[in-house]
Amino acid sequence: MVRVQLPKRVIGQIVVMVLLTSPGFAGQQFVDGAALSGYDAVAYQDEGAAVRGETTITTDWNGATWRFATPAHAAQFRADPARYAPAYDGHCAYAMSEGRKSGGMPELWQVAGGRLYLLCSKSAFEKWTSEFDARLARANANWLTLEQMPAASPKPPPSAKP
Repeated sequence: MVRVQLPKRVIGQIVVMVLLTSPGFAGQQFVDGAALSGYDAVAYQDEGAAVRGETTITTDWNGATWRFATPAHAAQFRADPARYAPAYDGHCAYAMSEGRKSGGMPELWQVAGGRLYLLCSKSAFEKWTSEFDARLARANANWLTLEQMPAASPKPPPSAKP
């Protein structure tokens, strides 16, 4: 029998990733009309693009309605929702690294390590991607506390000026 001793840091990262991907630990999904504002969660990973889902191809998971561009994408999601759902229940990954919840924008995203991360502004995207490793570690640590807090509220549409 061979024994392998892992550093405590590696063990801690494994525990955090298990918690983040476990549906039993899912917090309240950020919803702006529909999960991912109606974008197809599977398309980010399978097509490398943000693709709008159809209102007629849906499934419910984690308290939200998810839309898909194709029935095949809906079936893939149903088979493994934790694989395709965005990290931090759709909240901005950069904001999570700063210790707060803010709704993620489905047009500002990154797939890294098989996980979808949403961002809430262009500057958040730039900071998140340029400081990815450090930001990811902070976001994962903050998520352990912030997950149980209520989801961020969608931003109201800009008001029309008279």
